[in-house]
Amino acid sequence: MTEWTEADDRILVAARGNGMSWRTIVTTYFIDHTENAVRRRFERLELGPVVNRDTEARPVDRNLDARLGSEALHRATERMYVRVARRRGISIEDAALRIQLGDELVTRARARHAETRRAA
Repeated sequence: MTEWTEADDRILVAARGNGMSWRTIVTTYFIDHTENAVRRRFERLELGPVVNRDTEARPVDRNLDARLGSEALHRATERMYVRVARRRGISIEDAALRIQLGDELVTRARARHAETRRAA
């Protein structure tokens, strides 16, 4: 197994951002790494340098877990909106609205908006 380079990290983040599966990423770019190693490297990149095993060297941040969880949820939600938008051929904003409000409600609201603009 080889060491990870910055170029490897950029390739990994880009490939995962494009929706590639772990298996595809491994067989395409990182043949000398296991799927688990690639996934764990990506997770470490996503967490960034906030994880520190030396707990005595830093004060306890009681809000860290909440912030990390919130940030991870935000990133996952954004990725979901992007995937839905790509699959349906719509804007990311439209995908977010349709996921949050439902297709039917958004379609009716847009139709009403178009009618009021035509009437004006």
